Amino acid sequence: SLHDALPISYAYTILDGEDAVATQHLGVFTIEEDGGGGSILSWRQYFEPKPWSLKGHMMPFIMPGIMERALDNLTEDLGGSVL
Repeated sequence: SLHDALPISYAYTILDGEDAVATQHLGVFTIEEDGGGGSILSWRQYFEPKPWSLKGHMMPFIMPGIMERALDNLTEDLGGSVL
C-alpha cells in the first residue's frame, strides 16, 4: 500500500528559458504519514524571479492560489481535506 512506502518525495523543475519569468525553479511534493492513519501532502515551490519580469515578481502572490486550487481538485478526486 501507499502507506508502506511513505515518505515519498517527487521533485521537478521548469527549465530556464528566454520566455521564462523565473530561473532556478524547483517544485517538490512530499507525502508523509500524519500519525492518524492518513497522509499529508506538502507542495513547495522555489524560484528566483527574473529582475525584468513583473509576472516573476508576482509569482509568490499568484502561486499559492493556483496550488490551493490544484490541491482542492486532488482532494475532490481522492478524498481528504486541504489544511
